[in-house]
Amino acid sequence: GAAGAAATIGVRVAPRPDRLELERDTYVIAAPGNDMRCEVRATATQYDRSGRALFGQAVSYTVEDTTVAVVRRRAGGTAGIVNGYLYGRRAGETRLVAYANGYQDTAVVRVLPGGPARVVIGARPGEPLRNLLTRGDTVHLEGRVVNECGDPVPGQSATLASGNPSVLEVGPGGRVVARDVGYGYVFASSNALRDSAYFSVYDYRLLPADTTVAVGDTVTYQASISFSAGVFESWPGAAWSSSDSAVARPLDGPSGATMRVLAAREGEATITAQRIGSVRARLRVVRRP
Repeated sequence: GAAGAAATIGVRVAPRPDRLELERDTYVIAAPGNDMRCEVRATATQYDRSGRALFGQAVSYTVEDTTVAVVRRRAGGTAGIVNGYLYGRRAGETRLVAYANGYQDTAVVRVLPGGPARVVIGARPGEPLRNLLTRGDTVHLEGRVVNECGDPVPGQSATLASGNPSVLEVGPGGRVVARDVGYGYVFASSNALRDSAYFSVYDYRLLPADTTVAVGDTVTYQASISFSAGVFESWPGAAWSSSDSAVARPLDGPSGATMRVLAAREGEATITAQRIGSVRARLRVVRRP
């Protein structure tokens, strides 16, 4: 009657997957390689019985022939559980399989052979590419012809040459010698493809050069740098050191354009000024006559 009881219950209907579909029937990868420029994203979507897309549902991917292509996942966000990223391994064709909740869909994956896309010039493997050189320095460069994914194209090679032979001399095996001060570049070319590497070549001078003084004398060294042939200017910020402070003791701070050195006792020491490059002078200290 009037004293009856009531209760409320909530009912939530969870969406139930009914099918899984990839957005394409065929995925084409431009060339084999690991470069992200050539990755192809695959997305499979789950739908319920009414045709409504169900987002946020995890999807797994496999490739039937992993010698042709592989599929990878990325961490982070909802996209990380619904997308797969395809990379080519060799030219050929295989199939991609997406599956989730007992449903699956397949698509063709076609990897193209790839052709010469660009030339890349750089240091020989295991060597850093140094763009600041001292006159007389040697670096080794190589030019590679690569496809759209950045992988070398078999049977293709690039030729190296100097754009400023008076500054940079290019020899066999990609050996580049800094012949004179200035700015220069080396380019690698193959047919119409080309890439360049630019260098600045400096020269350094330390005065006085190798010299002999008596015990108790003071020598003031001046470090200079040249950006153009025959023109030297003060080299502020040079880091100074003595190979034997008991023989030649620096009197000024560790850096600057000049350094006063005290000839403390008989012997021989090397005075070094270093910044981008380094320059050395030998100081010989003898007994005073």
